[in-house]
Amino acid sequence: MFACDRGNLALVEHLEQQLGNHTTRDAISTYSCYMAYRTACMSYNQALVEHFEQQFGHDITRDAISTYSYQAYRYACRNGNQVLVEHLEQQLGHDTTCEAIRADNFRAYRDACRSGNQALVEHLEQQLGHDTTYEAISASGYNAYRCAYEGNNQALVEHIEAQLGYDTTRVAIRIENYLPYRCAYRSNNQALVEHIEAQLGHEEIREAIRADNYDAFRIVCAYGNISLIKHLLAHENCLAYAENHDQEFGKKYIYSFVDLQLRLLQKRKDAFQTETPDGVFNLPDNQARYFFYILRNVIRRGVVRRDAPAEILDDHILFLLDIPTVKALCHQSVNN
Repeated sequence: MFACDRGNLALVEHLEQQLGNHTTRDAISTYSCYMAYRTACMSYNQALVEHFEQQFGHDITRDAISTYSYQAYRYACRNGNQVLVEHLEQQLGHDTTCEAIRADNFRAYRDACRSGNQALVEHLEQQLGHDTTYEAISASGYNAYRCAYEGNNQALVEHIEAQLGYDTTRVAIRIENYLPYRCAYRSNNQALVEHIEAQLGHEEIREAIRADNYDAFRIVCAYGNISLIKHLLAHENCLAYAENHDQEFGKKYIYSFVDLQLRLLQKRKDAFQTETPDGVFNLPDNQARYFFYILRNVIRRGVVRRDAPAEILDDHILFLLDIPTVKALCHQSVNN
């Protein structure tokens, strides 16, 4: 089985020589219901799969493909190996192929979406027909839609959205506390992230960012994707969460980001004062909340922390307190 897992046909043939034909047949047929064959289908090596089939014959091959709700077929779909998928379908025939795609609530279709291979997904859809394809996409709480984000293929995501329609796509995004949104971040692909956000309004994006204890932010920090980290920190609720977890994120991600925002704000104030020498520089309420969290971070850094000395940031504090809408928030309860 381990030789099959690695797709090593030469090693498999070597082992078979040691066993002899009869024992080899028993090994690949009886051990945990054709596990060697199913494992070969997972290995990408079609030559190894066909090697087993030559020893099985057609009827036993169909049994091997069908066992455990067509697991061999699902493995080929999960790998995105369309050539192998079509090879297995030839053994099954059209009607049984449709049964294989339907098995375990359309798991083969979801696995194909997870592979990111749009051509394979469309191939399965041709077997199913339009109405059953919609059923496959909708199964298990629109799981196929989430799997398409895991496959990191925006064209495939849009293909599925086109079949769902705009309103149903928005429903699918909200499933399991915005799980597709978090899967977009797991793809580590900013274009996919921005695509899914384009389907949502501002408040929904806030909810999606907050989902599962700010899972999206923790995902991108694990990847160290600075572009996506900055993308999330541009949202006030994510900034508030992140800067409130100083030991985890402060020195690594937050301080440099906060310093950049302060420099940019200073440029805005300088430009304003150049144009309006007698005016009072101020911020709209939504931006004031954002810079309130910036102020909170600057104050936090002014004291000794476990892994960092106190910083002298009085000028930054005074700069922010000089903005009327920011100062007004200091006497209020501001929650993220």
